[in-house]
Amino acid sequence: MHRAFLILGNGPAAYGAALGWRSAGGKALPSIVAPNWPAPSVPGMTQVVLGHVPPRGADWKAARDWPAEVFTGTAESVDVLGRQVVWQDGFGQKVVCRFEQMVVATGTVPRQLDLPKAFAGEVLHFHSPQDMNAWARLSPGTRVVVVGGGLVGAEMVEMAVSQSCDVHWVMRERRIWPTQLSPGASALLLTEAQLHGVKVHASVEDVAGFAVGLAPEVLGMAVGAKAHSPAGASPVSGIVAHAGDAFGGPMGWAVAMRHGEAIGRHLAQNKGDEPPQPSASGIPFHASFFRQKVSAFGMTDLGRCAHPRLWETPVNQRYFCALLADADLCVGVVTMGLVMKGADLLHRLDQGWPVEEARAQIGDCVVNFSHIKLTEQLQEQSEWH
Repeated sequence: MHRAFLILGNGPAAYGAALGWRSAGGKALPSIVAPNWPAPSVPGMTQVVLGHVPPRGADWKAARDWPAEVFTGTAESVDVLGRQVVWQDGFGQKVVCRFEQMVVATGTVPRQLDLPKAFAGEVLHFHSPQDMNAWARLSPGTRVVVVGGGLVGAEMVEMAVSQSCDVHWVMRERRIWPTQLSPGASALLLTEAQLHGVKVHASVEDVAGFAVGLAPEVLGMAVGAKAHSPAGASPVSGIVAHAGDAFGGPMGWAVAMRHGEAIGRHLAQNKGDEPPQPSASGIPFHASFFRQKVSAFGMTDLGRCAHPRLWETPVNQRYFCALLADADLCVGVVTMGLVMKGADLLHRLDQGWPVEEARAQIGDCVVNFSHIKLTEQLQEQSEWH
């Protein structure tokens, strides 16, 4: 078998690579090799199971036609210099395929922690449909300890609470999603978890030892993920490129898709220079935690700012808005429970939005959405830190 353009993986980056190749005039139809076609979006499936969103509303692939031929299989070996891939198809037969150019978009694998030998419980991740099904089958009263304060940890916590488990949440910091949420927003979501019976253990240095000391029946491992690619599939300029999560680790599906498109165009145009890096510019982030909707636009990690400034506005203890700035320019907006026009916000952030103008307009959005008037007292609570 011989293919001009081969893609390993079937996530957003793979889809983007196929689009990019075709849009740049790639002569042949891309070929995709991936297991369990089509691959579901696990976080999206969680929201469906919990009843937060309808099935099609959680699937980034909904109503999309894949511009590629599809092979079911998992790459067993890759010979980059020989331009050859071997995989096993759905019938257990080995397929040998030679290629001219290839994109590796095989995502990530979960990171692990060294656990004390005394631990005899079950370790669950949140990385595949099988993982999600295991969380959905938990029995009421099961003692569950989740390690990790990021998005995946929050997903695990909510799944365990939905099954009426005894849930403990262990994290190294005093706040959740520290690279995504402001301190006030993080505190609000931690309160949501505690109101649902979750026992939060923060600022724990030895998270593995502490978690095992709680004697869990199930240990949820949410300590991040790392890039994954088949053995031998190292990048070679003009021949093999890595896209999406396989490039350097977890990224949002929209960022991964955009990176895949850029890689596909780059290879179709036979450029000899290095392939493009992923860019998160102008990408919104959306999540849901105990039905509290969270949205982020632009840069949301204050640690990346040269001169970080933060303005937080709580409204009625249920709605929340945080505006982030670098010096005198607004660079990001994070909201909870507030429906704001993402396209308009992203345009303003890209064009350079003066802080004072952003503060005034964001405040108007908060008022218009919640149908209340911000009082002088509430205005005083909204301050720069």
